Amino acid sequence: MRKVYDILTGVILVICLVCIVGIGGLYLMGKTPRVIVSGSMEPEIHTGSLAFIDTNVSYEDIEENDIVAFENENGDMVVHRAIAVTDGGIETQGDANDVSDGVTTTEDNFYGQYLFSIPNIGYLLFAIKSRRGIIICVTAIIVYALLGVIIGDDSDKDKEKQETKEATS
Repeated sequence: MRKVYDILTGVILVICLVCIVGIGGLYLMGKTPRVIVSGSMEPEIHTGSLAFIDTNVSYEDIEENDIVAFENENGDMVVHRAIAVTDGGIETQGDANDVSDGVTTTEDNFYGQYLFSIPNIGYLLFAIKSRRGIIICVTAIIVYALLGVIIGDDSDKDKEKQETKEATS
């Protein structure tokens, strides 16, 4: 049983390390993760996806059909396709929308260019960030740690058996 626990612990640690290093590395290179909360870019970007935005891309480099991230008048991050690039700004529209957003993106509210997304990870992140999610995560960590203590260390049991054998010999 202890071997299964140790293997599971190793797998969990490797997964966590890969996620932290991967997302942290992307973040340090200017690739910011954002959760997509609407279906306006379906089927290209699914609701609940974790989208990565390249903040190093220059506003002047954006072309028609690029997917851009910008801050709307409410302060929310929006990820939509550039349907026209004019002197007045970038006209955007969600792929699933019937009408244009109008010229919504200027150099002042431009955030970056969409790179790629990982479907459904955003749902997990929202769940973890909720009060219930935090309680569940903390409880799971405590239970897992207690399970490790209850299972105990096989090497201690092996030592006890060895000492018992030596004492009876």
